[in-house]
Amino acid sequence: MSERRRPVVVETGEWGVCAREASLRERIAARLHAHRLDHQLASGRSPESFPLLSLRAQALARPANRRSLAASIRKLLRQSSQTPVHPLAAPLADLASVRSLHDELEDLAEHLDAPVPVSARGVALVQELMEDGASPLYLPQSREALRRRVQLALAALDPEIDWPQTA
Repeated sequence: MSERRRPVVVETGEWGVCAREASLRERIAARLHAHRLDHQLASGRSPESFPLLSLRAQALARPANRRSLAASIRKLLRQSSQTPVHPLAAPLADLASVRSLHDELEDLAEHLDAPVPVSARGVALVQELMEDGASPLYLPQSREALRRRVQLALAALDPEIDWPQTA
């Protein structure tokens, strides 16, 4: 039986990058404030700048979370190519934009599914895109804004952007 891994906090300080075991209070707070932390990570704040950001970045980059986001994207792509079952049912997402960006969205899902490290910022950008009702995914006729957001997320999945910057 394998020992369960305990979450760690990765921080930068005057001595460089260090890691320590996360407290129960920090783990709970990171879950309670996930949406706010996701927004900070998506905005480019370093995961090492604050203990809760470090914990949230680890949760976002977990393979299970990445697979879930990739599955959500693919489900949206399937919905965009099907005729609605109920003709009066209004789709939540702008399915015309989703259809037009099929290849880019599939590429995003593939990057999330790939068994390689990714940036927490990139995953946070995808999470916001999928969950925020004010994102271009849900706004009608926002194809170019959606394209830019998908391209930004794809570029941000590169794990080098999460590496601590040294002076």
